[in-house]
Amino acid sequence: MRVRTKLFLLAAGATCLPAALTASYFFFMSRFYKGSFSPDANTGAYYELLDKHRSSLGDFLSAAEGRGPPAVGIGRDGSILFSNGGSEELASILYSIGKNSEKPGGSDLVSLWIQSFDIGGYGVVRIAAKAVRPPRDPFVDWLFLVSFTLLLFIAGFGLLIARSLQRSLDRIGAEATRLAGGDLETPVGPERGEDVARLAQALEELRLGLRREQARRSRLIMGVSHDFRTPISLIRGYADALKDRVAKDRETEERYLSVIEDKTGQLEALVDDLLAYVRMEGDQHRGGLPRSDVKAFFDGLASEFAEDASIMERRFAFRAPPLEGVLVALDEMAARRAFRNLFTNAVHYTVRGGSISLELGVEGPCVLAAIADDGIGIDPADRESIFEPFFRGRNSAGRGGSGLGLAVVKSVIESHGWRIACASAPGTGTRFTVAIPVAEIRPPAPARAPDNKN
Repeated sequence: MRVRTKLFLLAAGATCLPAALTASYFFFMSRFYKGSFSPDANTGAYYELLDKHRSSLGDFLSAAEGRGPPAVGIGRDGSILFSNGGSEELASILYSIGKNSEKPGGSDLVSLWIQSFDIGGYGVVRIAAKAVRPPRDPFVDWLFLVSFTLLLFIAGFGLLIARSLQRSLDRIGAEATRLAGGDLETPVGPERGEDVARLAQALEELRLGLRREQARRSRLIMGVSHDFRTPISLIRGYADALKDRVAKDRETEERYLSVIEDKTGQLEALVDDLLAYVRMEGDQHRGGLPRSDVKAFFDGLASEFAEDASIMERRFAFRAPPLEGVLVALDEMAARRAFRNLFTNAVHYTVRGGSISLELGVEGPCVLAAIADDGIGIDPADRESIFEPFFRGRNSAGRGGSGLGLAVVKSVIESHGWRIACASAPGTGTRFTVAIPVAEIRPPAPARAPDNKN
């Protein structure tokens, strides 16, 4: 059911409740309370007296004559056997039972209390006496007045709430439609009322998030365009030079072809990094990752890093505490790419002969994996932006790279639910630390007894 329909039903119910209460009150008073009559104090004794003289009609009439309240006795053939009381009261009784054709002066029909007596040897005699309305309890009227006032208040308050909520929802709907239309510049106006204000605040946070995402995508597109344009321009320039036979000898042609090959390799690396980044962005918050032995995983990485560092003339050290049986949840291919990017970044910003290390440790429920170097470091003003796609720090000029390596690292780390921190200062090196939650610790297998067979 739509919110608008619910609000309409609330307003309709709030309006109809007082009317329904009033109608019920008057219906009850007219239908039930009006008939709640009883004979007056003497009528009960009068009927008790007649009940004692049922043996014969004569005794019955003698006992009835001149006694009791105004009443009329009617025989089995409809004839009036006796009547007691004043003429005006008897006329009202007779008029009410249809025995008098003339209406008494100013009188309406009266309520009658009728009782039948079975007289021995005669049959049924009916006695009709004027019934008496007991005084109405004033508590009923006060209860109705209080209930009616309370319902009026509830109805008015409900209508105000429904109207205010409807207006707020209409404004929130208009703001959501505006955001859906692409207008991310105008802030979502504040709303009064705690619940609606929270909804407006959530829309404002959504607008800010969309703006940040829009700006990030714009930077990504600009970065991709810039990084593709430079090598493509060089490739085109050298290709045109070869086409126009600008090179005068074979050595110059080989140099041109070498530049084209180098720039083509840069483009391939950039495309690979870009595809990896897009894939990791789409795999955020993955669940159900397989469990791997953390020691075996990092032992394999350390072996690769040691060989690469030797080729690139860097020193490499691997330090780790005993981690047998410690399992972590990870996608080995993606995690390997992330740590390789950190290692490549360390090599990139470390001079020949520099030092790079991979260190493991345990802190609480996490394994800490840190890759550190003694390279040029990161400027403090750049530290907050190093994980942005295509961002290059102030001290990275002329060092190449796609600018996507650390963005891929962050995407992998976040997709696993891990955390990454960076500590660096210009001239003192950089240290990236990744906190990996431990998924399981398996006890070591029991040692087998030695075989004593001779």
